[in-house]
Amino acid sequence: MLINDLYHRYLRGELSEDELASFKEDVNNASDDELWQMMEEEASRTGKSCMGDDERGKILSNIYAKIKRRASFARFLRYAAAILALAIPVSIYLWYHQSSLDKTRPMAEVTVAPGNKASMVLPDGTKVEMNSGTVMHYAVEAHGRREVIIKTGEAYFDVAKDRSHPFRVAVGDMHIEVLGTTFNVNAYGPQVSTSLFTGSIKLTTPHLRDAYTLKPGEKSIYEAASHKISIKENDRDEDLGWKNGYLVFNSMPLQEVLAKIERWYGVKIKLENPEFAGDKLTGSFHNETLESVLNSLSMQYKFNYKTQKDLIIVK
Repeated sequence: MLINDLYHRYLRGELSEDELASFKEDVNNASDDELWQMMEEEASRTGKSCMGDDERGKILSNIYAKIKRRASFARFLRYAAAILALAIPVSIYLWYHQSSLDKTRPMAEVTVAPGNKASMVLPDGTKVEMNSGTVMHYAVEAHGRREVIIKTGEAYFDVAKDRSHPFRVAVGDMHIEVLGTTFNVNAYGPQVSTSLFTGSIKLTTPHLRDAYTLKPGEKSIYEAASHKISIKENDRDEDLGWKNGYLVFNSMPLQEVLAKIERWYGVKIKLENPEFAGDKLTGSFHNETLESVLNSLSMQYKFNYKTQKDLIIVK
């Protein structure tokens, strides 16, 4: 039976178990263009001049929720109503998250390639900007479930207000809950840094007895290994500079500086002299080339570097 016929009957809820299994296999093997044409033909057949994005998104979300299918970047985002706003190396696909509260549930994963940044608008209207090397999972619906998991990286959130459905971000064993606010989460290393700019957010973790509530202008630093949390004043230039093309180091050990440069420019760097690893560096660069940054730092902090093929060696 043709996939189009199965699709028509799927929409009417008339598929048997065997036919549903066949439909799932056909969807897995179909190209995105074929799926698009199939949906357009159904809209035409039912007398609709066109099918709205919300309707297409709802249908495809229902299909993909049952089928673990890798979808292309452009098509998935268009139909699922999540918009990525840059033409850069970004991958996105559906995966399944095992929650302690729910059965296995589908989520989408976004991965930003090293050396790049990305922006997206989630289906509920929340705006997200992601720094280089970020891996984020999300299951966000308009007027419904709003869950995000940051596996690694850094992201700035401008959360759409919906008091009936709190927006939740999980980073390791720490959970952030908001209703409508702007905040930045940095989770590149063993620390999770959360900087609040407007509104309020609640921080919880099973390892701490009490929840913490941040006020605008505050930043929490959570040590994943020791399960300790501290609150300090945030620094807008340091915490948000990356969004505007600023590469900032503030008394940062050389080893961490090199790791940040690796992510920022999408390169590999090897530190040959471990004695320099703890040296503290401070600097700020705005849209500078990799060579310009390395030259400035090497002159100021008295280290040498050379390039061998795709590797930069610092010594």
